[in-house]
Amino acid sequence: MRNSNQPKIVYLLDNFPVLSETFIQQEALILEHQGLLLRLFSLSEPSASKSAEGAWHGQTPVTYISHQSKLNLLAIAVRRFLKTPGRFLRTGILTFVHDYPWSAIWCLLCGAYVSEKIEQQGITHLHAHFASRAASVAQVVYLLTGIPYSFTTHAYDIYLSRKSALAYKMGMARFVITVSAYNQQYLEKLVDQRIYLISACHILKNQGYDFICRIVGEGPQRRILEHKIRELALTDSVELLGAATHKQVIKMYQQATTVTLPCIVAKNGDRDGIPIALVEALYMGVPVVSTPVSGIPELISEEVNGLLVPPQDSRALAAALALLLDDPLLRCRLARAGRETVLERFDMAQNAQRLMRLFCADEEDRRNA
Repeated sequence: MRNSNQPKIVYLLDNFPVLSETFIQQEALILEHQGLLLRLFSLSEPSASKSAEGAWHGQTPVTYISHQSKLNLLAIAVRRFLKTPGRFLRTGILTFVHDYPWSAIWCLLCGAYVSEKIEQQGITHLHAHFASRAASVAQVVYLLTGIPYSFTTHAYDIYLSRKSALAYKMGMARFVITVSAYNQQYLEKLVDQRIYLISACHILKNQGYDFICRIVGEGPQRRILEHKIRELALTDSVELLGAATHKQVIKMYQQATTVTLPCIVAKNGDRDGIPIALVEALYMGVPVVSTPVSGIPELISEEVNGLLVPPQDSRALAAALALLLDDPLLRCRLARAGRETVLERFDMAQNAQRLMRLFCADEEDRRNA
């Protein structure tokens, strides 16, 4: 039985239904039986030979975008442009930057069509299967309407996609599902941990917070981060400063309200130990937000001398930052406790003395041997 309180979900599919992808049909049927309110959109309709044995038997009809004339799709896109010209132009530019021209045009037309059909129906989420055209259309709908999206990746759609385009889609998605741990490891390598901070800034901005986030450091995904900042209209709030000298970083600590380092575990298992940036920030008396990865919980105890949030969770990160922005007394308490932690356990002079004692004890053992 359908529950009116259940989320209303749109499934965006490339070519549905086809015999080789019956797993999608089975998934949709199970969700329907569990009461989920589904709408199905397919970019194209398969030939009779492809769909005869894998016909769709669910309650929800399939809307085939390919049934629309190109003139009708163009008219809908024009209406969309006239309704929100700035948003439509930004969506178009971003889509062309990350896709081939003809594919970008098609995705933009399909996205405008789906947006018009679902915007007034209380749809809460879009989900696409395959990281290719269907996910691109879901991303366009998100850019035009703000309705969040996700997608499931499988095989060819991952490894035949351009890495920059795939990372771009993942960066905006609420979540990404894949069918194997091997795929997951490959995809994780494409995601920069700073993406989660930028997404958290977007959440804070929408909640009315006024702030400047300065991101220090270089990396191979700078272009993706720049596009993410522009796409989320954060150019007045988020700055990519690139590499900085230690002297410049110290000056930034002195000006900062909080320092955040949303560490993750990389695809190859690489991770931070106890990041020196967190130690320095605590020493400078700045409250910090990070994640319980590797040795970080040895430095930061939740709500004792800092805040910890789950890795890759932009919403939790935004909530922690909002907590600090709203509560100056909490900032002071955490900053004071953080500095005491560093002075007690990470003071260079004290650690050098401990090292000296080890050297001396070793020398004494050698002489007594």
